[in-house]
Amino acid sequence: MNSKRMIHTVAAVFLTGFCVKTMAEDTVISDISVRQRWPWSRKVDIDYLLTAEPGNRYDVSVTVRNGTQILDFPAASMSGDIYSVSQGQRRIVLDPMITIYTNDTLTKFNVFLNPQPTPLYMIVDLTEDAGAANQIEYVYEADLTNGLLGAWVRNPITNQYSGEVVESVVWTGVATNEIYKTEKLVLRRIHAGTFAMGDSVPPTTIVSF
Repeated sequence: MNSKRMIHTVAAVFLTGFCVKTMAEDTVISDISVRQRWPWSRKVDIDYLLTAEPGNRYDVSVTVRNGTQILDFPAASMSGDIYSVSQGQRRIVLDPMITIYTNDTLTKFNVFLNPQPTPLYMIVDLTEDAGAANQIEYVYEADLTNGLLGAWVRNPITNQYSGEVVESVVWTGVATNEIYKTEKLVLRRIHAGTFAMGDSVPPTTIVSF
């Protein structure tokens, strides 16, 4: 799925093409369109439709290329519907000003979007050097519900203000395994947002991994 649309950055012209990847028959990214906010802004809106099973969430990886050359578009240059995305019409925003290509001409600019299941936990192996290939691993909901990692429970949390049960799968078996107390650090993924720590404390920003 390709488009031929000119988008302008500082001293650069992008010829854009967007391709779609799918991870399963029932999980598809389609209807991709790109629009730059030119001339009032150089930011680029990438609109897409994620078709998936209701309730499932996905991270959308974004690979930016010029022809076959992979470009270094850092995470800071991307915002919007990238992490923990549910089905529906979604948008990712690229800011070419937060890149090293503001003075380049990229004539074969293309973007690949690829949905992947959103992990629930990240495990950091403290016995490995930082950046080692096997230092970090992820735990997905299917790993828990299929019984691969021991005990787990569903929906154990109730919102103290509304009384609603929060949709959640919690890995309880991690608390009974000594390795996760000494050699491995387990981090639970949470949605980015804010919460108030007490009545007189300003909201605190939360960033998910």
